Amino acid sequence: SLARLLGYPDRETLLKADANEFYVDPADRERWRIIMDSEGSVGDFELQLRRRDGSVIWVRDSARVVRDKDERIVAYEGVLVDITRRKQAEWEARQANQQLAGWVGELEQRNREMSLINEMGDMLQSCPTAEEAYAVMAHWAEQLFSGHPGALCVIAASRNLVEPVAVWGAPALGELIFGPEDCWALRSGRTHLVEDPSSRLMCKHLTEALTGASLCVPMMAQGEALGILHLQVRNGPPGHERPTERVKPLAVAVADHLALALANLRLRESLRSQSIRDPLTGLFNRRYMEESLERELRRAERHHHNVGVIMLDLDHFNRFNNTFGHQAGDALLQAFGEMVRSRIRAEDIACRYGGEEFTMILPETTLAVTVERAQQLLEQVRDLRLTQRGRPVGSVTVSAGVAVHPDHGAAAEALIRAADMALYRAKAEGRDQVMVAEATDDRLAAEAS
Repeated sequence: SLARLLGYPDRETLLKADANEFYVDPADRERWRIIMDSEGSVGDFELQLRRRDGSVIWVRDSARVVRDKDERIVAYEGVLVDITRRKQAEWEARQANQQLAGWVGELEQRNREMSLINEMGDMLQSCPTAEEAYAVMAHWAEQLFSGHPGALCVIAASRNLVEPVAVWGAPALGELIFGPEDCWALRSGRTHLVEDPSSRLMCKHLTEALTGASLCVPMMAQGEALGILHLQVRNGPPGHERPTERVKPLAVAVADHLALALANLRLRESLRSQSIRDPLTGLFNRRYMEESLERELRRAERHHHNVGVIMLDLDHFNRFNNTFGHQAGDALLQAFGEMVRSRIRAEDIACRYGGEEFTMILPETTLAVTVERAQQLLEQVRDLRLTQRGRPVGSVTVSAGVAVHPDHGAAAEALIRAADMALYRAKAEGRDQVMVAEATDDRLAAEAS
């Protein structure tokens, strides 16, 4: 009976209760009445009722109007069925479906993220320079962390400065260049997350204008910190999962990939540098010089400009070696290489040709300017002051031979030979001077080629 269904001991007690209190949603009673008055019956009308003890049940009502001979409504009769268990099962099924849909969506998101990470990794492998790699990192990071501004910051070779090399969004960075001690992630070697921007544990390289959470992930490779991946995680809608719970593991995974890519890039750059540079002087080696000269001569032919070549030889180097020792000789070569590197243009190519002989390639340089540059080098070498165990080891001079494309040779070998012959004359006629290739040198160089 209805009394038993609602927890009342008998029908009389039920009738004494306020019927309005039975309905969890009072609007259900009004909807039921409208249907009954208009159609004379209801079928499978589902609603929630409150039992005497306050518990709530779901019921399905099927009822009809009872009228007298004058068509006046005198009663309602029908059947109420408790469907609470069915409703609970339906709710649980919906929850399970929603949870499953959430898992599927999360899996799809993870697959998308891994796909982007793999694509980023493939592109990073093909980057020959750090600058290209940084651009690739910024492009993919903006897609992976959409809506969350950030920056990729790398520790300089000096190990005392950190600077952003890739930025996306508009991160609130207080200092563009900062020290490793200003970032908790670099100091601890662990991910540093701060949910409250007013926290005292906020990194010093961030501004007070920061809103939302701050996340710094160290990029580590072989136990060495290379930099940080920094993210400013914006808050999501109320009631939803905190964005940091999803972003943090992704940021850690991306930072690991970036660290590996940076370490590999530095290794490739180191190996390439070793293959093209002379280890003692830091200048390019002869093989690189020959390849570069061929390239510059082709460019000169296309654009109709000059290429200057200076051949240099340290005067009396063997005597210097015998007098002061090979260690002093190496120190002289190192000092000379450092001086040359500090005084050439970015486009110039300075090489150790062999022993105490050096070559400089000056793209887009006329004969007059090439001679002037050679004279400047001679003056700078005269100013070199070397010491051994705190004592001066004497002055040093250098001889130079100059040749220019196309005046003294169209081919690389001819141009080098012309400059070398001019150098020979400079040494033969007293050293510590500059000689320019002559017609005789041109003819001999052409015959040699």
